[in-house]
Amino acid sequence: MILAGVWSLGQSAENGRRAQAADQLAVSLALGLDQFERILRELDAKADGVARDPAFQDALAEGDAARIARLASAADGITVLLGDRLLGADLRGLRLLRELALTRGTRTLARVVASVPVDAVLYERLTVRTPLAEKHRLLVVAGGRVVQGPEPGARVSEVGPDEAEIGGERFLTRSAPAPDGSLELVAAAPADSVLAGIREFQRRLLIAAFGSLAFLTLLGAVLGGPIVRALGDFTRVSRAAETDALTGVANRGSFDVRLAVEARRARDLGLPLSLILFDVDHFKAVNDDHGHETGDEVLRRLGALLQDRLRGTDFGARYGGEEFAVLLPDTDRAGAMLLAERLREAVAELRVSAGDEELTPTASFGVASFPEQPLTKLVAAADAALYEAKRAGRNRAAAAAV
Repeated sequence: MILAGVWSLGQSAENGRRAQAADQLAVSLALGLDQFERILRELDAKADGVARDPAFQDALAEGDAARIARLASAADGITVLLGDRLLGADLRGLRLLRELALTRGTRTLARVVASVPVDAVLYERLTVRTPLAEKHRLLVVAGGRVVQGPEPGARVSEVGPDEAEIGGERFLTRSAPAPDGSLELVAAAPADSVLAGIREFQRRLLIAAFGSLAFLTLLGAVLGGPIVRALGDFTRVSRAAETDALTGVANRGSFDVRLAVEARRARDLGLPLSLILFDVDHFKAVNDDHGHETGDEVLRRLGALLQDRLRGTDFGARYGGEEFAVLLPDTDRAGAMLLAERLREAVAELRVSAGDEELTPTASFGVASFPEQPLTKLVAAADAALYEAKRAGRNRAAAAAV
């Protein structure tokens, strides 16, 4: 019975470590994919810019291959496919490619290809805004091997759900095809480092369990109070690390982790997921005209409003500055818009003292929902909708275009 209890506690600790690592890896993977999409959009824009260049259009109309070659060579990373001829940048080696076909009727005149090598510079761009926990890594994989990241050339072999062997070492992983379709992004954490201390934890439990019950009782009587207080302090510190000190709601780090968890759940179970982003209208003027203490009070009131108005399954966080985020699991676009409108009305009813004046803050809201929007673009879509609400006059809610 004692052994079963020790095993159960060890398994519980191991499962908790695995779940924590999975959440961290999911966040890193989502941010890496977002950077990947940014790079591809830049390549699309570069190809489009060359195709629209009047000089290029004239050369193409005249069939002047030499001039087309000069124009392509002058534009970094541009190759023009003119029939069976490649003019401009060399396409050999592993590269990200975005192609734009130039046609006349059913005839293809040329193809403009914007490309960038999959090299250390690209890898740095993928990881520069991707926070990685200690010993975690983000890998670019092609053909079952690491092409960028630690241990380039190492073989990646799946050994179980969300587990892989990389270069002979076992890792916990989260992976997804890169947006270009030819590569894979893998966020990985060494299994040994994730589970470090679990076996030692079990061994210590076993020793303690087989100790004298009388000694344990005495030890509990002497140290029980300090242990309980220490556990209480640990809980308070853990909660403080996840909470925005000013508003009392979750902070950005907690939001990123929760978004990754809910996105995975929505994807795996085929459930809707919605996101609301909102911020205070003319917040800079509040700070400039009435002082930062008044601005802080407005933010505190918004935090209290979220804690009061959200459902138990909803997740509210301070996203940054005067911007807040509300994650709505199992909620479709219509439900999210309804809640956004209710929150907007509640904000407009707030009254905040500012010396001899009374402020009536307003806020603008942007809503985005899955499956109408890809999960990897949910934040960007909600942000674009928020910008549209601002552009349309503020103090309103707008949904992302479908």
